[in-house]
Amino acid sequence: MDQAGDVQAAIGNAATTLGLATAVGGMAGGLAGAAIGCPLGALTGGTLMVPTVVGTPLGLVGGCLIGASVVGSTGAILGGAVLGVPAVIAGAGQVLGALREPVGADAGVATDTGVPATTDAAQ
Repeated sequence: MDQAGDVQAAIGNAATTLGLATAVGGMAGGLAGAAIGCPLGALTGGTLMVPTVVGTPLGLVGGCLIGASVVGSTGAILGGAVLGVPAVIAGAGQVLGALREPVGADAGVATDTGVPATTDAAQ
């Protein structure tokens, strides 16, 4: 039994899970935010832009781009956090489980009962 290897494997799995969850959450949040932000920006007509382009096609396109970028980036942050936090919690449980595995003389004793652990169901 290699406890250090088990802990390293658990940390590696937790890191991979966290990376995947935050990437998927960021992508989904960014796309959703852009889909919401573009119409919002277009409806305002790009009021944050130069006043001479408000209400013009340039204002609508500019407003769409500004809305998509602002709301999309916020959505990406929120999406990454929403999916990343549960992944961190699950990964921490996995690492703690690997740390609590008995080592050495305690490896043959079940931790909750003090009875020798067996792998054979007939015993």
